[in-house]
Amino acid sequence: MFEELVTYASTVPPEDRLPTFAEVDGFDADAAWDRLSPTEQRRVGILAVRLGVIGQRLNFEHNDWTHEQVRMMEVRESKELEAFNDAVEPLWQTLFGWVCPSWSKPVIKQVA
Repeated sequence: MFEELVTYASTVPPEDRLPTFAEVDGFDADAAWDRLSPTEQRRVGILAVRLGVIGQRLNFEHNDWTHEQVRMMEVRESKELEAFNDAVEPLWQTLFGWVCPSWSKPVIKQVA
């Protein structure tokens, strides 16, 4: 199995890779954040705050909101989640440490 992961990692370009279970399970958000540029951190952070604020509001009962208003926020939450995912997906290779913009060439990270 390990050989399959190494072969997969070495034959699939970082921009086309999907993270393995082990990479997702062992994901280090602090280290991933540090690998992002300040511009990328700002963009991801703003999207995360927008998604968190809108999504969190839907976790509470709003007796003063109409059904239409709740539905409007559900649609907005869905759009915010989509925008967040669209912004983060191109960063996977940096977030997972497969490449880093400051590195001259990709590093194949071996997964146990």
